[in-house]
Amino acid sequence: MNPFNNRKPIVDPSGLYGREAELRAILGRLEAHPPQCCAVVGETRTGRTSLLYALPPMAGQRVEHGGIGRESLVFAYVNAGPYADFREHGSQGALFFWRDVAKSLARALNAEELFPHSEGPITEATLLDAVYELRDGVERLVARAAPRTVVLLIDNIEGVAALPPHTGRFLRSLVQDQAISGRVAYVVTSRVPPYRLFGQGAHEPSSFWALFGSPLFLAPLPEPAARELVRRVGEGRLSERDERLALRVAGRHPELLNIVCAELYERHAAGDDRPSSEEALVRRASAEARPVLETWWSGLRDTHGQAQEVLAALAHGHQPVVEGDVLEELERRGLAEQDGRRWRVGFALLQSFVVQQTAWVSQHNAAERLVDAEGGPAFTHLEGQVYAFLEAHAGRVCGREAIKQAIWQEELPSDSALQKIIERIREKIEPDPKSPRRLIAVRGQGYMLRPDGERRG
Repeated sequence: MNPFNNRKPIVDPSGLYGREAELRAILGRLEAHPPQCCAVVGETRTGRTSLLYALPPMAGQRVEHGGIGRESLVFAYVNAGPYADFREHGSQGALFFWRDVAKSLARALNAEELFPHSEGPITEATLLDAVYELRDGVERLVARAAPRTVVLLIDNIEGVAALPPHTGRFLRSLVQDQAISGRVAYVVTSRVPPYRLFGQGAHEPSSFWALFGSPLFLAPLPEPAARELVRRVGEGRLSERDERLALRVAGRHPELLNIVCAELYERHAAGDDRPSSEEALVRRASAEARPVLETWWSGLRDTHGQAQEVLAALAHGHQPVVEGDVLEELERRGLAEQDGRRWRVGFALLQSFVVQQTAWVSQHNAAERLVDAEGGPAFTHLEGQVYAFLEAHAGRVCGREAIKQAIWQEELPSDSALQKIIERIREKIEPDPKSPRRLIAVRGQGYMLRPDGERRG
């Protein structure tokens, strides 16, 4: 059996590579008086959930060695990710969320029998009352836990942002409630710092999000830990050359390292010990790595407004001039790195993926504005992207949906919005925009940019 194919969240802290510093930092905040809340921020499938699972046993070890003193911690885990789907039915989602919190905490305290609650249907008129009752029940459970501190581990906190504002207010009130003497703290995970979730939900944000002003960023593994993962999981079957190759192809991201190392392991297990090239390994691992990379790519819009454009520019060999901290943000997530004075994509799998995603702008810097060859005014960013796509397919009809999927990928604009962009492009490239001859519409199909030799005809 290929040991690299077991990619479930890690429960035993001894199997969590290179995260000792993060675990110590979180426990240090929880040991403060009063305990401090903590947000763990990182890409999907980079070990965030495993870090939450590792906290209780790690805390137990620290108690045994005197790290927490006379006070101890009790942990309750809730995955808030599914609640993002309740945006249109937020009150019902809030009810389910508080039920899950109450159940998890009651289990942690072995007190299920002390907190009975109905699982049956609740009318719209009584939903808020039921949520109040659940919140008060959680407070009673916290009181029962004295003198221990209750730590609620909330995975994928973005789901809470989609719930009504009273959800955040109630969570904040547990931290501030004098009746339970400041014995509640939250450790949450998210793709972006929680303060960026302000205003992203359907409702006004609450002061709950202000509890996470100093996020703990889950960077890629330190190189020694990444190499140790390859060696220990690979049971000595992978060579030092394999290690170096795996790091170049997958960076120091645990999920991608497992995918790449699984490919190398399979070859050795089949008796094929010929050296594998970087290009061949990228090709073999790309299909399985694609879902991970697609999630990261689509999520870059939430990370930083320019992140996709900048990463695309780097993948095509450009050095974009950008304002702000977008390059540092990409570096912190292991998606870009500095090589001397130049920036580049962080690892080969991502490089290949981004080039494929943005092949239609291979001749253009995605972070620059395009200028018409005849000295006309510069295109705006969206105009430039649409023009670059049409130019890459010059002489062929490009369907409206194909254009929209290539440029926007998600949250596609309407046909009329695309038409307005086409009209603005015509104003900049056509002698007579009302009688276009270079960028024409093909009735019922889409648009076509005529090749150079046909533009004057």
